[in-house]
Amino acid sequence: MGKSALGYIVLVGMTTVLFFLALWESFDLHGLSFLSVAGITILLTLLVEEIREFVSVVLPTGREARWDRTDAYNFLFVFFGAIVTFLLSSSIAGLDFGPVLIPSAVVASSVVGIAMALVKPAYAVPAFCGSFAGMACTETYSHLSLILAAGAAGLVYVLSKYVFDGFGGKLGTIAFSGCVAATLLTHRIFPAGSIPGWEVGRYLVLVSVLAALITYILSTRLKLNVVFSSAIVGLTAGVLLPLISAEHGSNLAVMAFCASFAGMSARRRVVNEAYMAVAGLICALIFIYSAPHLGGAGGKLGTIAFGSSIAVFGLYRGAVFAGKKVLPKKLLVRPAVRKERCMLCGNCVRVCPAHVLERIDDAIVVTDVRKCTKCLKCIRVCEQEAIELRRGAPEKFAAIELSAE
Repeated sequence: MGKSALGYIVLVGMTTVLFFLALWESFDLHGLSFLSVAGITILLTLLVEEIREFVSVVLPTGREARWDRTDAYNFLFVFFGAIVTFLLSSSIAGLDFGPVLIPSAVVASSVVGIAMALVKPAYAVPAFCGSFAGMACTETYSHLSLILAAGAAGLVYVLSKYVFDGFGGKLGTIAFSGCVAATLLTHRIFPAGSIPGWEVGRYLVLVSVLAALITYILSTRLKLNVVFSSAIVGLTAGVLLPLISAEHGSNLAVMAFCASFAGMSARRRVVNEAYMAVAGLICALIFIYSAPHLGGAGGKLGTIAFGSSIAVFGLYRGAVFAGKKVLPKKLLVRPAVRKERCMLCGNCVRVCPAHVLERIDDAIVVTDVRKCTKCLKCIRVCEQEAIELRRGAPEKFAAIELSAE
């Protein structure tokens, strides 16, 4: 079994268990209600996309590689981020802010993310990943537990580097796996939370959607560093929301930080702001109904965002499939290539099963779009996000060329 398969198993296991527990709580509270049906749909969509990832990414062995120096550095920065965040969070928690309850873990993780994005951007991602492990409850985790969690998270980070690429929340899920492993190894107990009522829940939904959208716009529209985008949203929420509401501000800030991880998704995974708003909504629902389970473990917030991002991608694929089947021909989605982004790497040409894309001289050419199966492999493999699906008549997309500039 390759290391990608091991990383895949860990990420899928953490996410599926957490979403199942949230669905269970929804059933227990509401029975077979609209929310429960929505939860079933989300969970099934998540499972389908997890299987698809296994078939398209994990089974092929071409992307396996030997461990190298970069893996070692990534491991060290995950470990570094966890330790620094844990110590910083403990220090902030010891400060007296009067009646204002500052979420020390959110602020500490955000500060680490911003600092790394500005000072050492090449390793901001693994350090930010480690910071989520460092968000573990200081009352539950000892220094030994945190060291174990940081080490396990660093290992999973290296194992999973090729799977679920581009999905927001993946870093948190990696940290979550390390914290859960450390908790089980040290025989500690996860603190149990309570499900908030909808008098608070409606504000959680609002904050979640806004935080996801703001982070997404900062990273995809304004082209800011993705770690910086999430961290600045987290820091702003962590400082301002407790000042606005002393009673619920801390919980709202945690919700905002959670949703900001979904906002870190690449556009090839969450294609526009509308789908990101849906991801924010799913984040809020899972956040609410998973409250009684696995509390205190760093990375739980990211795992919520990770599953939400995957589910939204599945919903997008379902919409594309439905459009292919039932929309009038003139409104069918068609592949298009954006010349200002393409680097002519040819990856899209290699993965297209229908041979819709071809490289001719110094251009990528969309040949016969009628053969397109809408499998989205070209979109997933394009690191420059140069391929997208558009609606229109076939003649509009019969000869879209893309040359490097």
